[in-house]
Amino acid sequence: MVNLGVDVHAHEVLLDFDETYAEACGLYDRAREEHIRTRLGDDSIRLRLPAPVRGYYAPSRQTDSVDVPFYVVDRAMGADGEIPIERVRDEENTFLLAERRRIRYTPSGWMW
Repeated sequence: MVNLGVDVHAHEVLLDFDETYAEACGLYDRAREEHIRTRLGDDSIRLRLPAPVRGYYAPSRQTDSVDVPFYVVDRAMGADGEIPIERVRDEENTFLLAERRRIRYTPSGWMW
């Protein structure tokens, strides 16, 4: 016996590995494509931070980049595809994307 919900869900995210992504993407509407992009890890962009950020639970480790979902940077991206990012003074581990969108690293993780 097949659970119809599982069967339908599996069909919605199924990719034919004999086709390229460009060939297969036309088979899915935008909502389904977003689910597929998420499953493939193609739903975010890596931003280089202007200053390194130290980890809260591993103070000796730091990072100079963060992976941000496209929906966060969508409105911050300029016409040239660049995303200006600057550190916010007086706020620890806080950055401003295109002078509009604030992202912040906290003990709970990245917040946007």
